[in-house]
Amino acid sequence: MGATSDPGDAARAIDTEHVVLEARALATEFGHRDISFTLCRGEILGVYGLVGAGRTELARAIVGAAKITAGQLLIRDRVVAISGMTEALNRYRIGFISEDRKQEGLILAHSIQRNVGITIWRRLAGLIGWLRDAVELKAVEPFATRLNVRAPSLDQSVGNLSGGNQQKVSIAKWLAANVEILIVDEPTVGIDINTKSANPRPDQRDRQFRRVRADDLQRHAGDDRRRRPDLDHA
Repeated sequence: MGATSDPGDAARAIDTEHVVLEARALATEFGHRDISFTLCRGEILGVYGLVGAGRTELARAIVGAAKITAGQLLIRDRVVAISGMTEALNRYRIGFISEDRKQEGLILAHSIQRNVGITIWRRLAGLIGWLRDAVELKAVEPFATRLNVRAPSLDQSVGNLSGGNQQKVSIAKWLAANVEILIVDEPTVGIDINTKSANPRPDQRDRQFRRVRADDLQRHAGDDRRRRPDLDHA
């Protein structure tokens, strides 16, 4: 996760011949129209814009939490219609980190171990359907360590962690699930300044970072969206 030392390494990291996610003239129930973009393997695509630009709603539509009303969404060159987060994860290997981690991304009363492990319970339980605590711990511990989640133990309740450590837990659960596509909505919202400074910005860490204005993706959702800032709380 450190900064790339050799520009050639970065050039090799992105695989432009393999597009893992593509939107073709998408429209959504939130008023997006004509949304088109591609995401290649190894690439970081950043979508930015003002409040009301529709970033959050677009992310939700991609993972099936909102309706796509027109256009095509392709995963690895195949047109898909994702029904929800469960299918997004289990069938298409897509993860989604919500900006509202306390309400949507984490179970605050549960431990770090349970929160990180929730995305892989099915895999760990196997055919028997019985999940042993030791098996779960062995599976999730490397990811908590990798992200430097600071807590006395993985039994610590997530609700007692700082905002920065809660966000690390949110990320760790998707890394544990080995998702191929990870959509992160407002990754630094509500976290402390030390956590922000400790983690390099994507464009510093990986030369394959590409920024796209939400307005450039969308040509355009119309004047009604400009009068409705409630459509995007990012």
